[in-house]
Amino acid sequence: RGLAADERADVYSLAATLFQLLALAAPFRAPDADRLRQHILAGRRSAPELAHVPPELRLVLAMAMDVDRDRRYPSAEAFGADLDAVLARRPVRARGLPWRVRATRWLQRHPAAAILLLVVAVAAVLVPSAVAWQQVQSLAALRHEKARADAARDDALSAVREFLTRFGASGIVHRPGGRKLVAELVQRADALLQGMPADTDPTLLRRHRLLAARWLVASLRGTGAVEAARQKAQVTLQEWANEVPPPDAALLLAALRAELLTLALNGLAVDGLDEHLQRADAELAVALADPASVAAARAQAAELAIDRVALWGMRGDAERQDRELERALAAATAVQAAGGEHPLAVAVLANRHGDLLRERGRLDDAEARFTAALAALQPAHDLVLAPTEQLRLRAFAEQGLARIAAARGQWPAALAHYQQALQHAERDVSAFPGDADAICGLAGVLTELAQVEARNGGEAASVLDGLERARRLFARCAEHLRTEVRARQASFVNLKVLSEQLWQQRDGARLADVARALAASAPQDAQRQSMAAWRSLQAAAMLADAGEGEAAAAADADALAALLACEAAGWFAPVDLAAKECARLAAEPAFQALRARHPSPPRSGRSR
Repeated sequence: RGLAADERADVYSLAATLFQLLALAAPFRAPDADRLRQHILAGRRSAPELAHVPPELRLVLAMAMDVDRDRRYPSAEAFGADLDAVLARRPVRARGLPWRVRATRWLQRHPAAAILLLVVAVAAVLVPSAVAWQQVQSLAALRHEKARADAARDDALSAVREFLTRFGASGIVHRPGGRKLVAELVQRADALLQGMPADTDPTLLRRHRLLAARWLVASLRGTGAVEAARQKAQVTLQEWANEVPPPDAALLLAALRAELLTLALNGLAVDGLDEHLQRADAELAVALADPASVAAARAQAAELAIDRVALWGMRGDAERQDRELERALAAATAVQAAGGEHPLAVAVLANRHGDLLRERGRLDDAEARFTAALAALQPAHDLVLAPTEQLRLRAFAEQGLARIAAARGQWPAALAHYQQALQHAERDVSAFPGDADAICGLAGVLTELAQVEARNGGEAASVLDGLERARRLFARCAEHLRTEVRARQASFVNLKVLSEQLWQQRDGARLADVARALAASAPQDAQRQSMAAWRSLQAAAMLADAGEGEAAAAADADALAALLACEAAGWFAPVDLAAKECARLAAEPAFQALRARHPSPPRSGRSR
C-alpha cells in the first residue's frame, strides 16, 4: 500500500504463518504475482476457513491479519498475549468487526457474489422456488468443497513438509532472538501435526512428524535447551525402533542420532550412544541406496564420521580415533568429489576435517582441507550460499590456516590469515549481532590474533585491548558457553592469555578481576580454580606492593576461595602452599586447615 513497514507488518506475517499451519494451506493463492497481491490487499483468502479451531483463535487471527493495519495488534507481544489467552481459555482482547464493516469488506472481496446476492434477494420475493434451488446448489457446492479439501489433505501435508524444511534451514536463526523463534514455531508445527484428524494418512503423517522433530531437536539444542532436545530425540527414535524406515525417514532418523552425538560431545549423558551410532550407519546405508537421498546422506555420513573422531578422542582411544579419522577423510572426499552443486556441504566438511587433522598434527593435510573450503566458497557460488554461511565458513577456514602457519612458526603468514579471519568474523557479527556462534567465533579470532601479536612483539596496549574485547564478547554468550564445549574452551583460553599478559604488565587490579572471572566461569573445574587461585595470589602481591591493602586483601580472599573450590573438585592444584605469595593467608584458619590436609609439596610445578 506504499506505507512504511512497522511492527504491525511483523504481526501480519506471524499470523499468516500460524494460519498456514492451522489450515495446511497458504492463506492466499493466485496464478501470478499481480493477482496474488490483489488478493492480499483485499483480504480475499483462498484457504478454507478454520472451522476446526476455537472461535477465539479465529478472532485473534482475523485481528492480526486485518487489511487495515490500524485494526491489527500494535505489537508481536500483544498478539502473543492473546494467543496465550486462547491457550489458557482466558478472555481475549480481539473483538469482531462491526457488522457494517464486515458487510462492506465482504462486498469488496466478493463483488460477483454481492451482485448474485442482490439478484437472489429480489428473486426470493418474486420466485420462492428460486431460493430453494439456490440453497440446493449452495449445499452441493459446500459438499464439493469439502470433498476437495479432503482430497487435498496429502498435498497440504506436503506443503507443511516444505515449510518445515525451508524454515529449519533458514537464516532466521542468525537474527536476534531467531533461535528461540525457530524453536517455538517448529514446536507449534510439531503439535499441529500431532493433533491432525484421525482420518489423515498415518504413514505420511508420521514422516512429517519425524521431520518436525528433527528440526525441533536442532532448534532446542541451539537455544541451550539440551535436556528437552535429548528427550524429544529419544522419544521420536523410540517410535521408529521396531521397523525399517524408507530412505527419506532413514535420513532424518540418522540426523536425530547425530544430534544425540553432538549433545554427548558437549557433556550431556546419552544412554545407548554406541547403539545409536550403529543404527545411524544402517539408516544411512538405506538413504545412500536411494538416488533422491544420496547427496544429503553422503554429507550426513561425513558429518557423523567427523563427530566420531571427536568422540573417540574424548574417550581417550587414540587407535580408534585414527581409524575414524581415515573414515572421515574418505567420507568428506566423497562429498567433495560429488559436491559441485553443494558448496556449503563441501566447505563445512572441509573445515571440520581440516581442524581435526590439525589437532592430530597432520598440518599438510589440514592445510589442503582449509584451502578446499575456501575454494568451495568462491564468488561463483554466491547465489547458492547465504551471506552469513559464507562469512562464517571463510572466517573458520582462514583461522585454520592461521593456526597451521603459527604451528610452523610462519608468523607473518599467521598474522595475515588472522586478519582475514577477523574481517569475515566482524562482518558476521555486524550482520547478526545476536547470534552466539558468530559472537564466540569473533572472540576466538581476537584471542588467537592477540596471542600471535604478543609473540611477535606487538604493542602491549593493542594486545590487551583485543583480549579485553574478546572477554566482553564471551560474556555476552554465557548461556551458549554452558552448552557448547568448544566455545567454553575458547573462553578459557582467552582468560588464560589475558591473565598472562596482565601479569607481565604488572596490572594487579585488572589481573584480580580476570582471576575472579576465571573462578566464576567453571566453579567445579579444578584446573580453572587452580589458575584462578594462582592469579589472585599474584594480583594480591602486586596490589600489596602498590600500597592498595584493601584490594590486596580482597584478592587474597578470592585466592583462598578458589583453593577450597579446587580441593572440593577432587584435584588439589599445583600451587605451593608454602610459596611466599601465600604468606598473607597464613593467619587464616581456613588456610591453616587446608595446609594441614595437604602437607606434601604439589605433584607438578607451579603454573602461571
